[in-house]
Parts: sequence; C-alpha cells; structure tokens
Amino acid sequence: MKKAFIAILFFYLIFHFIIPQIYILCFGDIHLYSDITDSGASIKVFWLNVLPILITVSLLYILPLKNFQVKPAIRSSAASELFYVSMCYTVLFVIVAGGFKGIVSGALSGSLFNYVNLFLNPLVLLMAAIFLQEKKMKVVQMILIYVVVITLSGSRSAIIGIVLVFLIGIGFYNFNKYQKGIKKLLVYASIISPVLFILATQLRESFSAVDLSVISYVMIGRVSCIELGMIPVHFMDTNSLDFSLFFEKYGMIHQLKLIVDSLVPGDLFGFDIMPNQYYRQIFFGQSESFVLENYMSINITFPVYLYLYFGYWSIILTVLFLLLYFIFLYKLKNNSYILLLFLPPLYHILIYFDWVMIFNEFFVSLLTVGTLFGYKLFRNYFVESVKSDSHVN
Repeated sequence: MKKAFIAILFFYLIFHFIIPQIYILCFGDIHLYSDITDSGASIKVFWLNVLPILITVSLLYILPLKNFQVKPAIRSSAASELFYVSMCYTVLFVIVAGGFKGIVSGALSGSLFNYVNLFLNPLVLLMAAIFLQEKKMKVVQMILIYVVVITLSGSRSAIIGIVLVFLIGIGFYNFNKYQKGIKKLLVYASIISPVLFILATQLRESFSAVDLSVISYVMIGRVSCIELGMIPVHFMDTNSLDFSLFFEKYGMIHQLKLIVDSLVPGDLFGFDIMPNQYYRQIFFGQSESFVLENYMSINITFPVYLYLYFGYWSIILTVLFLLLYFIFLYKLKNNSYILLLFLPPLYHILIYFDWVMIFNEFFVSLLTVGTLFGYKLFRNYFVESVKSDSHVN
C-alpha cells in the first residue's frame, strides 16, 4: 500500500506540475483562464506543490512501515455484476438528462434517477471488481466499456480515472493478475487520449468547431495546476485584491454548513453553490448572479489553499497531513472496503481542494460500497437458498 500511496503522489507531481512546467519552459506561459502573467507566482506555485511531495515521499521511505498488499474480500462475482449494472444505468442517465449539459445544469436534480445514481459509482465498482473480487474476469473489456461510456457522457477524465485505477491497484494483491493487461491498455489509451479529449469536448459543445492547432495547448492547460494556482498567489502576494469573499466561501465553517445541507432535505443554512465555483467571482470579477446560474468548477490545489491562509507554513502542513493520512490508511490495512474508500480520495484532496466536493465524492463512494456490500450479502443468501432447495428436492 505504501507503493500505491507514493505512486499517486508522483502522478500528481509529474502530470500536473512537471510536464506543464516543461511545456512552459519550451513554449511560454499558458493563459487558458486569464491573461495575468506573473512568473514569480508561477514558480512559487510549482515549488509549493513539488516540495511537500518530495519531502513526504522521502519520509515515507524512511518510516519503518513495511509495504503490504490488500487481499481480495469478495469470493463471488458480485462486484463485476454491479459494475455492468452501473454502466447500463449511466447510459440511461445520460440519455434522460440530455447529455453533459443536462447533467451539469442539474436537469435531473431531485429526481429518482439522480438519487439512484448516488449508489452506483462506476469507477468505485470497477476498482472493487478488479481488486476486491477473487474471481478472475475480463478486466480489459471492463475498462474499455468504462472509457467509452464515460467519454460519451462528455467527461474528459476517463483516461485519468484508469491511470488512478492502475496506481491505486499497486496496493492490492489482485494487481499482480491484471497489471500486464492494464499496462498495455494504458499505452494505447495514452496514444488516443487526444482523440478522446476532442470527442468529449465536442459532446460538451454540441459538436462545434475545434481548432486542432491549439489542442495540445488546451490539453496541457487543462491538466496543469500552475495557472490556476498562480492567479490567487499573484493577488495575495501583490495585495491587490480583497480576499474577504474567498475566506467567507472557502472557510471551514461555511463548507461544513454546505456539507450538512447536502445530507439533509432542503437548505438548512440557505442555498449556496460549492466554493470552487466562486473562483470566477473572486479572481475574475464575474458577477454573483452569473456564477450562480452558470456551472464551472475551477480548482486550486491543497498546498495553494494552505498558502493563502498560512503562507510558507503550507509546505510543512501539507507534509504533516500526507504523513498522517498514510498512517491512518496503514492502521486500516486489514479492512479492504475501508481502504477502497479512503485511498482514492488522496489524489482528489491534492488536486482540487474543496471540502464540499471531496465530501460529496466520498459520500457517493460510501453509498456505492454499501450497495456492493448489501448486494454481496443478498446474492450469497440467494445462492445458498437455491442450493438448499435443490438438495431438499
């Protein structure tokens, strides 16, 4: 599990900072979201994220905690069966919602369709099928189905999801069965990823014209966390912006209120959107009404969030958080279901820090794992009942 934890940290480091920084050094700054240029702030953002990861990885190698792999906990094919159900349901959900625009605009918000969707997270079920299920299955086929369905729904993160499956899988015993097939699939997926990116973008934009000459620029800009970190750091360092709205919307008390509201019917503390959607109002000057009416999630990383509150102490605080998170996971090494719940969010906490979004994703994963556990018990009971009846007859 230690290797999986370190692999996720390195992926975050390389994919979102090292590769974009190399691109910036070769071709110049990326201005996908704003025309603000501040090389000093960009370099600061780079090191605010890189240093904590390097320090944490070094300390993890020093810690006298042995690496271990989580053993499978499901003897039946319950997880793979539920995964295929979730894929069929996702297709139905996208059709009924009217595509990606219907999903993000909340076309099915409050409906039974949306409620059922909370219990069938495809990526969680895919990981459960691959890593927690003893029975060997057609993993390549399952992954291909996942990539196709998720891409056709308008999401541009299908390939990243599979990369995370590979990295998380290092911590599970079943990984040894499937790593060759997944590695091959990742190679092919990397080659066609630009095509998938364009396809998902076209589905979002109702097949409007795409300028292929700037596709690499847009792709690097999308995966890079440097520009979106540079903008708030620039304003903080130059003291040229009132941060009161940021501290109000991103503050822990406000986020706790939103989390509570997401768990109970109605809006106990009044209606509001996720903090990351206020990024546009805080740093781009867009109106509150525009932000409320037009969904667009823009994220800052965990180290940058801490920097805006605590300055350079963010480096030490990030390291402490990551070490404590690892120790927490290590203590749970004998509970495969719990590890499946808490290991994947590590990447999400780092890349888009918004406790409301993180909690919502965790809550959906919890409901999905609960559904899987309940289905497994029901399936086992049903199979045993059928066997008992056949023996009686």
